[in-house]
Amino acid sequence: MKQKEAIQIIGADISTSNSKMPGASFGLSATCCNVGGKLQKVCGSVCHNCYALRLEKMRPDVHNGYMKRTSKIHKAMSDPIHREKWISAMVERIKRKTKPEDPHFRWHDSGDLQGFEHLCMIVEVAEKLPNIHFWLPTKEQGIIRKYLKTKGKFPKNLTVRVSGTMINGKPPKINGLPTSTVYDKHGTPTGFDCPAYKQGNKCMDCRACWDKTVANISYKKH
Repeated sequence: MKQKEAIQIIGADISTSNSKMPGASFGLSATCCNVGGKLQKVCGSVCHNCYALRLEKMRPDVHNGYMKRTSKIHKAMSDPIHREKWISAMVERIKRKTKPEDPHFRWHDSGDLQGFEHLCMIVEVAEKLPNIHFWLPTKEQGIIRKYLKTKGKFPKNLTVRVSGTMINGKPPKINGLPTSTVYDKHGTPTGFDCPAYKQGNKCMDCRACWDKTVANISYKKH
C-alpha cells in the first residue's frame, strides 16, 4: 500500500507534531465523544471546559482533520472491506511515523473510542505491530467491559488505561486495568504523579502512561 493511499483511507495523517510526547498520536473530534460528550456538560468533570473542543473551535483545520478521521472510523465499523483497509493503512503509517529507538504511540490525544468495533480494530493494529508500545486512555468503560467479557485480555503491547471522570475523584475499578485521575490545587495525586507539569509540560524520559505496572497516574489540572 502506498503511503498517500494509506493517508486517504484513514482520513488525515497521524500526528507527530505534539512536542509533549515521545512518539506519534492519533486524535479524533471531541465533538464525537460518547461518555465525554455527556461529561462536557458536568461541572467538576475532567471533560468540562474541554481543551480539545476549544482547540477545534479556534482551529477549523484541526477540527476538519479530526472529523475526517472519525468519519473513516465509522465507515470501517460498518464496512468489512474498509475495515481491513483502515487497519492496514494505520499499520503502514504508524510504522512510518514511529521512531525505532523509542517506539511509543498514543491513541486519542483528542476524542475517544467510537464503539466496540473501533476498539477491536485498535487491538488488531497493535497485534500487527508487536514491537511498538501503544497507550489507549479511555472513559468508555462499557466498551472496555464488553471487550474483556467477549474477547479476553488485551495484547501485551497495548496499555488500556481507564480514565477517571471527576477532578479529584478516585480511580475507577475495572478488571484490574491501569487507571488515571486528575487533581487540582484542592486535591492530591493518587499513585504516580505525572511529572510533565514540572518539566515544561513534556514527557521527557518518562513512559509511565505506557507501563501497565503503573496502577494509577495522576495528572495535575492545567
